[in-house]
Amino acid sequence: MSDSAAIRVLLVEDNPGDARLVEILLSEVDSPRFEITHAGCLEEAIELLVGEAHYYDVILLDLSLPDSSGLETVSRMRAAAARTPMVVLSGQDDEETALLSVGRGAQDYLVKGQEDGSLMVHSLRYAIKRHQTEEELRQSEERFRLLVEGVRDYANFMLDP
Repeated sequence: MSDSAAIRVLLVEDNPGDARLVEILLSEVDSPRFEITHAGCLEEAIELLVGEAHYYDVILLDLSLPDSSGLETVSRMRAAAARTPMVVLSGQDDEETALLSVGRGAQDYLVKGQEDGSLMVHSLRYAIKRHQTEEELRQSEERFRLLVEGVRDYANFMLDP
């Protein structure tokens, strides 16, 4: 994702007013530009994720949806979109829920009504970058594992000048 490219956001939010507020907050930021796709429930979001034509840079996920609520929402979304960074946007100002959300795969946790456009942009960009770094580390560890597993014969030599 370059700075000039639009950041594609899947906004999973059942409240039209909250969804509109997110759209307004993100539209007020000069750079980067955001392309927002809105889903009103978890099943709709999962359907959008499995569609071949859809790719999202980040998911902005409400915890209280008509078809899922609480930490189950985070777990189900993570299972459906294992390789997409996710930021939880919730009405619950609860540190324990925030920590558990991150433990289940969210990159960040924002509280509705406490965020502004710049904080939300910072959180979304950080989530994307953190996820990219984690993916690079995972790939590096996989390459190293394959290298070590591929070694059949080896010997240690000690040389004395």
